Amino acid sequence: FIATDAYLASDTNVVTFRVKPITLSVSNDSTLAGYDANIDIRLIIDGNNSNVGAFDLLLLWDADIISLDSVTFSEDLSDWEYLNAIIDPFGPGTLKLLGLANFYSGDVPPLKFGDYLLASIHFYTSYNPDYENLVIPLNMPVGDLFRNIVTDSSGYVIYHPLINSV
Repeated sequence: FIATDAYLASDTNVVTFRVKPITLSVSNDSTLAGYDANIDIRLIIDGNNSNVGAFDLLLLWDADIISLDSVTFSEDLSDWEYLNAIIDPFGPGTLKLLGLANFYSGDVPPLKFGDYLLASIHFYTSYNPDYENLVIPLNMPVGDLFRNIVTDSSGYVIYHPLINSV
C-alpha cells in the first residue's frame, strides 16, 4: 500500500485485512390463507474476531397480503441495553429492528462466535383465496449504507448486504 499526502510525499506500508464472516438470515414459513406464520431473524458469526454490538434492520412486505401481529426479541439479547421494534416506520408493511449492547457499563459483552436468534416475527396472512400458493417475500432494502447494518462494539460496520453480498 502506498500513501501519498497533499505534498506528494509517499510512504509504503503493509495493510492487513481481517475478514469477519457474518451472515444475517431470515427464515421461511408456509401457511394457508388466513392463518399465521412465524419468521426468525438470525445472526451467524463465523469468525473468532467478530464482535457484534448493534444492529439496525429494516424489513418490508406487501401489507395487503400479510399483517404483522407481534415481534419478540430473543433471550440471546435479554441483557442488551436497548432493543426496539418500530412498526410501520415507513408506512404499512415496514418494520425496523434496533439493538444496542450495554457498552456504557461494560456489563454486556457484544455477541461473539456463534449462531444467535435476534427476533421472531409473527404474521397473519390475508383470507383472500387469490393469494393461495404465492411466495410472499420479506425484503431488506440495500439502497444505502444506513439500513440493514450490523456493527461491532465501536460502531464500525461489519455487515451490510451491499458489502457482504456474494
